[in-house]
Amino acid sequence: MRRALKGKIKVHGTLVAALPLSVGGMGAGEQVDLDLAVDGAGDLYVPGTSLAGPMRAWLASRADSDDVDKLFGFIKEQNDNVKEKSDDGQASALFVEDGQITTCARERRHGIAIEETSGTAKKHFFYTRAILPRGTCVSLDLEMDLTAETEVNLKALAAILKALQAGEIRFGACKTRGFGELKLEKDFEVDIYDFENPKDLEAWLNGERIGTTETEFFKKYGEPAEPNKGGERCVIEIKWRPASSLMVKSGRDGFEADMLPLVSGTENGRLVPVIPGSSIKGALRAQAYKILRTLFAGEEPAVEDKPEPGSYFNIAREIFGTTESAGRIAVDDVYCEASVSNEEWIEENPKALDQFSVHRQHVAIDRFTGGASDSALYSARPVKNEIAQKPIRWGPIRLILDLAKRCENELNDLEQNQIRALVTLLLRDLKEGMIPIGFGTRRGLGDVEICTDTENIFPDKDGLRKAWAKFVDSGGTFKDRAPKNKEEKK
Repeated sequence: MRRALKGKIKVHGTLVAALPLSVGGMGAGEQVDLDLAVDGAGDLYVPGTSLAGPMRAWLASRADSDDVDKLFGFIKEQNDNVKEKSDDGQASALFVEDGQITTCARERRHGIAIEETSGTAKKHFFYTRAILPRGTCVSLDLEMDLTAETEVNLKALAAILKALQAGEIRFGACKTRGFGELKLEKDFEVDIYDFENPKDLEAWLNGERIGTTETEFFKKYGEPAEPNKGGERCVIEIKWRPASSLMVKSGRDGFEADMLPLVSGTENGRLVPVIPGSSIKGALRAQAYKILRTLFAGEEPAVEDKPEPGSYFNIAREIFGTTESAGRIAVDDVYCEASVSNEEWIEENPKALDQFSVHRQHVAIDRFTGGASDSALYSARPVKNEIAQKPIRWGPIRLILDLAKRCENELNDLEQNQIRALVTLLLRDLKEGMIPIGFGTRRGLGDVEICTDTENIFPDKDGLRKAWAKFVDSGGTFKDRAPKNKEEKK
């Protein structure tokens, strides 16, 4: 479908990673199973498709489908009953260039899959992933056609840019496990070319820029309303402190200590201990399954990737996701304020590590003799809970609960309140110290003390109680998320 072109808009900005970023390439690397994407010159980059896809998905959950199609294009579904030929669709009015990465720093994260029934690691599911640390800069270059739908597209573009500034759109892999938050830096530049103006047309042909600031752009075309009003997206920040030593193991073995805490890079180039969002999300998910099994004891769990209609596990799958569908809750990485230089970490400088961790010796016990097992002496360096009688400071635990629509997978008010009710129970258990975090939680590590009031996260307490009571009385029935065939859709 052809469209009359009246001009062009170009957006030039920089996306800064507030959380680690993982955009995979083809095949595995020499040291990782999931490597980063590289271009033909061997440089790291973020493909334009990896930027455009999340933008479209974000807009689709908050705007009419027609407005989304006008900006991002569409492919018309074939109708066998219509014999006349028609256009197949329309190309996107928004062009998203590949994002160039200006840093060469990269890290490795190890991951495992957890058995739904036993809560232990699945066999053959240990893998390594290459990531880009916090502070990584990615270029953002957008180009939009000015057409008859200019006003609609401008509002949609403005909404996307505002969401990027707020860090609401996540990119790459593991978006619900602490990765992918890119924030658009302020004072980005916008070039607006009106082809009916000879000067603008000449500037476009000569590649000249017509600088328009962020403030001028929003002032001229109308700054959109704040996104995600109406409670569909809730950001929960929980202040906490460690009640005991805490540790998430690094993927590498040390020589000064066998087990080292996981660290990650920051904007200033130093390394800090980190609790991955996947570790916190996994602990919350395990507790959710305990709650459901306790309420509905005696039923066998359904297979994770093929949920059975009416299974009480469907609500947990809706919140935490499966291999086929992303979850509704995202948990960010949590960073410690103690830091160490890259050189000190590689050398395992004892003085530097002693500032925030403690060296502990352990031995495995033979279950038959009750004595020490041969060749089972090992050491670990968990992060201390305090230094000089002052708690070590960590960033807040940040949860993002997103109940916005997803194509046909839209939740009604009752289902939304049932999800909020289960999340409220998890926050209550976290407050009461029932959900330890990290490695060695059965051996005195990982206890946390919550300093934030978690009882008033969702103000409609009466509505949550009624929704949860209906969920329990129904035997845990929740909307089935299994794929529907064509006959069922009709």
